[in-house]
Amino acid sequence: MTVTQHGAATVLAYAAGGRSGHAVLPADDNICPHALYKVSLVGAVPGRVLILSTEYLSRPGSPSHQCGGGVEIVLRVVSLRPVLHQTLAGHVDSCWTSIESRRIEWTASAHTLLIDRDDPGPAASHTVKTYAVQADGTVRLRSSLSEGY
Repeated sequence: MTVTQHGAATVLAYAAGGRSGHAVLPADDNICPHALYKVSLVGAVPGRVLILSTEYLSRPGSPSHQCGGGVEIVLRVVSLRPVLHQTLAGHVDSCWTSIESRRIEWTASAHTLLIDRDDPGPAASHTVKTYAVQADGTVRLRSSLSEGY
């Protein structure tokens, strides 16, 4: 899997075992063009689904402005079959909107993805969501806990 950026859009490409595909994802909120910094594999259903953390510089080339040294992190669930496509995407860290992740955890044996984050916006809250990720890439919310603070 390769992940690149074309303008503000994130581009995924996959080639393995005689299969290949690509997908151009819509631009995510608060993601600057050409800001892709780092991509990490969070988990996988081998040969079927990838869970990726894509990290973007909040303000590339302008470290003295608001969020100049910050990052935007988008967690993505990507199905490889029948064609490469994204089934879930969401910010887990954001300098622009003050989202901070506490914990991102993939449990391979149960095919569950836990996202624990703080959102100190106007309706400040701490949320913990657990998603079930099926072998076909379908993502379903299993549980959600939200606390205001």
